[in-house]
Amino acid sequence: MRTFKDFNRIPKSSIEQFLPLSFLNQEYFKTMGIITGGISLLGKGTVISREKNRGYHILILTISGTGKFIMENGIEYVTGAGQLFFSASDGQGHRHLPVSETWEICWLQIDKNNNWLVSHPDDYLISKSIHATYIMNCFKTIISEYSEQTKNYTTIAELTGQLLLQYIRREIDMTDYSGRNVGYLKNFNSLW
Repeated sequence: MRTFKDFNRIPKSSIEQFLPLSFLNQEYFKTMGIITGGISLLGKGTVISREKNRGYHILILTISGTGKFIMENGIEYVTGAGQLFFSASDGQGHRHLPVSETWEICWLQIDKNNNWLVSHPDDYLISKSIHATYIMNCFKTIISEYSEQTKNYTTIAELTGQLLLQYIRREIDMTDYSGRNVGYLKNFNSLW
């Protein structure tokens, strides 16, 4: 089994648009535990590693191109447009990188002590996204509203953010889980 440490190698040819700090600092999103997120167009040579037992969950939705996820246990997955990757904070570490010339993704880091993501896999999941278009459009709307600062932009961005979190909750609750200890989650849901 490999051990991955947090590491980023993002070439200058890559483009990243982050969710604005003023958006993330709003009370609603702070209580939801959204740490950071954005849309990234990653080029060849990009390598991002995340260690296990970190303080946040990771959600990555492929918009276009293909990317590869390498888990610490050696299993590799290639994802394409509309596929969702979720890595739990206490799950194994992983590395992700583009396979195609460019790989466009929406991503979030969610504090593991959040108050709404109660039924998630304890390791990771990779699945076809049911709401990929809606999630992508929410990200784009939030970023464009803050960059253009048109009339009522904060209200529109906040409402879009609330909608985004509902789509993400739906995705994770409706997905078949991969990874370890799937039985634990099924038993917990039955008990709940």
